[in-house]
Amino acid sequence: MAITKCPECGHDVSTEATVCPKCGYPLKNNPEETNKQVAEYEFKVVKIRTFGRSENSLNEKLDVYFKQGWEASTMVEDPWLGGVLSPVYKIALKRKIN
Repeated sequence: MAITKCPECGHDVSTEATVCPKCGYPLKNNPEETNKQVAEYEFKVVKIRTFGRSENSLNEKLDVYFKQGWEASTMVEDPWLGGVLSPVYKIALKRKIN
């Protein structure tokens, strides 16, 4: 292991280091970082009213979004808005942007 100077701050750094420990300046390409893809997502919140407590009616209404590439990240039942016989669900959806 040899020691070199950081071109950014002048701190002594190992030649095996990928970043300067003092200032964070990138010293050489890290293969793990180079091959890493950053996934970007778009988000949407929808309200779905169902009649009765049947899971099928909720799944049928969500299926439209799933076919468009959305996936459900959270789901909350709002009993104050819909009541016992007609619950309303607030569902947070996300999908990758590429």
